[in-house]
Amino acid sequence: RFCCLLLLVLLLVVVGVVVSYEQGEMVELMTRTSIPPSFTQVNVPHDKSWRETPVSFSILLKQKNLDVLEDLFWKVSNPKHEMYRQYLTAEEIHSLTEADLETRMAVLDWITATYKSTGINAPDFQVLDRRDAIKVINAPVAVVENLFKTTLAAFQQKENGHLWIKYVGSLYVPQELESEIDLVTGIVEFASFSQDIVKKEKKQQQEE
Repeated sequence: RFCCLLLLVLLLVVVGVVVSYEQGEMVELMTRTSIPPSFTQVNVPHDKSWRETPVSFSILLKQKNLDVLEDLFWKVSNPKHEMYRQYLTAEEIHSLTEADLETRMAVLDWITATYKSTGINAPDFQVLDRRDAIKVINAPVAVVENLFKTTLAAFQQKENGHLWIKYVGSLYVPQELESEIDLVTGIVEFASFSQDIVKKEKKQQQEE
């Protein structure tokens, strides 16, 4: 019943019946300082076709109760403890560590409000609540750029010629959501290559 209610709310948000998010100040979440040597940036015309090019990505949210989960791990692993081998199911673990519903709805509102404000109709655009992450499928480039106040660019892998769309420069999120977002994937990483991606807090620690 809860899942059905959540899906209904998401549908209402996407079609524009529910519009409640008011974006505040944007803050830097991460920045890219270089591109892997096995990739080269490709110049593409930033025309209507490029702006409507679909991109998929995920916003990973901060998990909760990780200390509780670790404590349970040691208890079920200890032959002398009364909870020995009383393992949690995958669903129980997910329920324990999932992000708060309020946080997830705030992120969903931010995404759908940005999509509506861009004015691009993308029939295959989807926003999925994964409970520990928000998955966005087939979002137009223009929507993603507006969402994160960033620039997307095309990159070609030298070895096989495959094209990738990734962000360049810095990536921003609303200040009120910064503490709830762990990472953004899909428009950040280049396959399995190590990246020069620096989270804001880590960069500050290095500078200190």
